[in-house]
Amino acid sequence: MRFVKWQLFSRVYPFPLVYLFKENSKLLVKNGLTVATGNLYCGLMEYDVMGFLLHFLRPVDVFVGANIGSYSVLASGKIKALSIAIEPIPNTFKQLSENISLNDIHDKVIMMNIGVGGKEGKLMFTNSLYAENRIALPTESNTIEIEVSTLDSLVGILNALLVED
Repeated sequence: MRFVKWQLFSRVYPFPLVYLFKENSKLLVKNGLTVATGNLYCGLMEYDVMGFLLHFLRPVDVFVGANIGSYSVLASGKIKALSIAIEPIPNTFKQLSENISLNDIHDKVIMMNIGVGGKEGKLMFTNSLYAENRIALPTESNTIEIEVSTLDSLVGILNALLVED
């Protein structure tokens, strides 16, 4: 029923919808954002994994995630754990930012607009698959070049940020 409602609603009212996600948490749902609409349809799109997070993550834990921030919203909005949200694609990072702002959890989420890989450099990513963008194949068009850092480098940056707080 949620699927039918969203399909009708999104055609008549083609603007973002604020979806009440889980207890005091919200997600911005837009056409094309299958990650967000999956949560709208199912409550928890990845029920087992999200359920695990909700039952076992504690406020003293640190969670790493990103994309549009579904998991970060649960981890930091509901559980009050610190989230480190790493998202390389600018459009998806914008959606992540909107979801963090919508939930007013800037104090619990460190957002980084960068890719993570085995070595420093740049990689080509797809740019037209909304929240499902990925590293591009050499033959693909509509790509974007993204700065990539190593996890080790990011841990150093994060340690410095956390020590300041």
